Amino acid sequence: MEFYLPGYRANYWGGIDPYRVKLSTGRDLTLNPPQPGDPVNYLMYPFAQIGGKTIDWLDPATFKYSIIYTA
Repeated sequence: MEFYLPGYRANYWGGIDPYRVKLSTGRDLTLNPPQPGDPVNYLMYPFAQIGGKTIDWLDPATFKYSIIYTA
């Protein structure tokens, strides 16, 4: 059974309400300071380079990070 209510489609397909977080726009990003190598297509995960080599942010064996929040 398909669940559909008029009005939801316009809101959820293409609409951005004030409670959503917009992560990025565009592609082929150059960071500041500029990174060596190819442009970055998105910043969904932390970006890191060591010695000019980009670290694979999707490999949990080599890329670890923590997020700390202090009020």
